[in-house]
Amino acid sequence: MKETKTVHADKSIAQKIEKITQGLVGRIGVAAQDLSSGLNVSINGDETFCMASAYKVAIASKVMDLVDKGEL
Repeated sequence: MKETKTVHADKSIAQKIEKITQGLVGRIGVAAQDLSSGLNVSINGDETFCMASAYKVAIASKVMDLVDKGEL
């Protein structure tokens, strides 16, 4: 496994996300990892967030896998 480095997103990325989310109720947290380099970038990465709808991605992935296998 590659060693990972954590960096703070540059201000232009943070500003773009803030602009997109203006007027929304709540707070935004984003994390990404470059799989080729292992580089991690996060915005509000030190805050705790509820999973909300994020768990649906894993469920949808499993359902689609079962469909591809003809099991569903």
